[in-house]
Amino acid sequence: TSATTHAPKEATKGMPGNTMLTQFELKMIADIGLVGFPNAGKSSILGAISHAKPKVAAYPFATLHPTIGRLQDVRGNTCDVADLPGLIEGAYENRGLGHQFLRHVERTHGIAFVLDMVEAFVPPDRTEPQQPWEVLDTLREELEYFLPGLSERGIMVLANKMDVTHDWRGNRTADVFAELQRRAGPDLPCFPVSATIGAAEGFRSARSGLPDAIRHMCDFVFARKAEARSARDRQRDQEAEELFRMFRDQNPQYFGKTAASVSAEYNVHYVTASRLNEDKRYDEPTSAVAADGRSRTHA
Repeated sequence: TSATTHAPKEATKGMPGNTMLTQFELKMIADIGLVGFPNAGKSSILGAISHAKPKVAAYPFATLHPTIGRLQDVRGNTCDVADLPGLIEGAYENRGLGHQFLRHVERTHGIAFVLDMVEAFVPPDRTEPQQPWEVLDTLREELEYFLPGLSERGIMVLANKMDVTHDWRGNRTADVFAELQRRAGPDLPCFPVSATIGAAEGFRSARSGLPDAIRHMCDFVFARKAEARSARDRQRDQEAEELFRMFRDQNPQYFGKTAASVSAEYNVHYVTASRLNEDKRYDEPTSAVAADGRSRTHA
């Protein structure tokens, strides 16, 4: 075939092919996954910080499939954030979206816990909402029950709905946030944010609290990617060095000499070959055809 001939002029009957059933499983979908109870504001946060348009609704489990949003800086570095379906207590036992949800969490490199600072989701077996730090403990436990070590991927806490001054108990959300910070510890930084203000004024709004949270999130992702690039470069250098060592062992005649001696030896061979060609040119007779058509031979 060619650019003008799209069908072959000759063809033979093909042999019977093989048939198989293959299942592909996507292992990584995003750099950061937003994890939280239903109605915590995960979709609203993703819509405020990116151009993604996740479904936002007032009822639980509005998100049934992950939605990916991308953050990008001026240098071209990217950070993919996934809005994951809501998690409830007992998910490791396949309650709610259960294992389907937890498998999505497994496909992210880092986890940002999203907490509702006003009124957390109340499952059917409870009578009142949990405190934010209790929700955080529940989320960590569910992840750990499903896959040991999964909760250690947590890099931050997004305390959402901080634009509301009091929670459902009448406590000041600022005081509740301070207690959340104390219980979360220094290894898990907490950021007071408001997805509502971020959606209305933009993610750069200082009142939304999103700039600091995005900066921390991107710093983690960019540092991890830079480390991965460095590891790939080191591996490539090691492979190149190993190939060079194999070539040197298989071709010892090219090694063991200094660069000056190799260059001098090359120049000697080149000059000798040139002289031999010149001597051959002037010693051997050549044949030429004159203008009158007679063949003349000269030395």
